[in-house]
Amino acid sequence: MSENIHIQEPSVDLEAFRNQIQAAYLESMKLARPRLHLGEVEVVVVNNPRVVIPEMGMVGRTIDSKNVVVSLDPHHPNLSTTLETDLLKTLLHEYHHCARQAALGFPQTLLDALISEGLADNFQIEITGGKPPRWAVALTEAELTQATKMAEMEYSNPGYDHKGWFFGSKDQGIPRWAGYSLGFKIVSDYLRAHHKSV
Repeated sequence: MSENIHIQEPSVDLEAFRNQIQAAYLESMKLARPRLHLGEVEVVVVNNPRVVIPEMGMVGRTIDSKNVVVSLDPHHPNLSTTLETDLLKTLLHEYHHCARQAALGFPQTLLDALISEGLADNFQIEITGGKPPRWAVALTEAELTQATKMAEMEYSNPGYDHKGWFFGSKDQGIPRWAGYSLGFKIVSDYLRAHHKSV
């Protein structure tokens, strides 16, 4: 298997983390390939502090079925710990998106997006074990109930506000990470009720 990971050059700031990044990448491919119909995927790691999750110093994004971008803040005080504990999980999450998009295309509605995120988080947990990621359990029961009522009215809407649903919207009364938490609950409840795995 060729190594399709690229660390932004030149980035002296990222060089200190190269070994951690490459180790997580190799392990992620080893774990993902037997479980997913995964084609050639390019992983690009970039120095882009503006877009990272503030608590982590990192964020992953699937561009399409063949391309994943991982953005890092090399000056984040917890980045080394984040890479150790969360980069593998992030890559597995994004690979599931890649495989699903290769088969079904990009999610077109809010319900599609909720299910896509819920599946990716459950897939990662099935492989690595441990607790759900923070964004998957970010809402209280009351917030989940309210978010469910709001989402049900928009499930089939192709023009839904993706940023609002997944990153929060004060104007719409949508809490941060509502889409991730709601999607995780929908998929988790289904898998549990039907005794299935991702």
